[in-house]
Amino acid sequence: MMKTRAEIKELGKQAFLSQYWLCVIVSLLYALILGLGSYTGIVVILLAGPLEVGLCAFSMRLQQGAEVSIATMFTSAFDHNFGRKLGAYWWRQLFTFLWSLLFIVPGIVKGLAYSMQPYILAECPDVTYDQSLKLSMRMMEGQKMRLFVLGLSFIGWALLSGITGGILALLYVGPYMQQTMAQFYQEVKVEAVARGTIRVEELYPVQF
Repeated sequence: MMKTRAEIKELGKQAFLSQYWLCVIVSLLYALILGLGSYTGIVVILLAGPLEVGLCAFSMRLQQGAEVSIATMFTSAFDHNFGRKLGAYWWRQLFTFLWSLLFIVPGIVKGLAYSMQPYILAECPDVTYDQSLKLSMRMMEGQKMRLFVLGLSFIGWALLSGITGGILALLYVGPYMQQTMAQFYQEVKVEAVARGTIRVEELYPVQF
């Protein structure tokens, strides 16, 4: 049975606080690279997707109790099939944009359905970029509202972050949310496998 929202957030917070400064530095580097890169569009185009996968890999490994470092995000982003991560990110952005043209709600729903893609890419190196999107959609069947409410539960923190000029977001809220999302992914993955919505061999295909 899937953990409650409160349990997922608590596990996320525990993982974050266990490596507080490391999580803050990794989150800060991620934001800094993409922030500075926004002045040069090509940087964002090339790095946004792989770095997102790298950040997800860092968060998942920390959740799993594995040894992590600042390098974890970068090696996970660039050490295995860079083009797959790049293509996956923009493929997702394109589909989300197209659904958004049908008004805001379809775009939000599809955004939620696609949200597990970077975690799948980070954990399952042999899953293709298009298959990762399909797996995310199936994994999120019956879970989209749960994720939406989980996001809403951080609104108070978001308001406080705004009041502090974003400082709280960098030092607490951002890393806390990242770890919570990694925990949510673990939960929906296990739930989807248990329900038969996805098969383990789809996540870890045998290569011949």
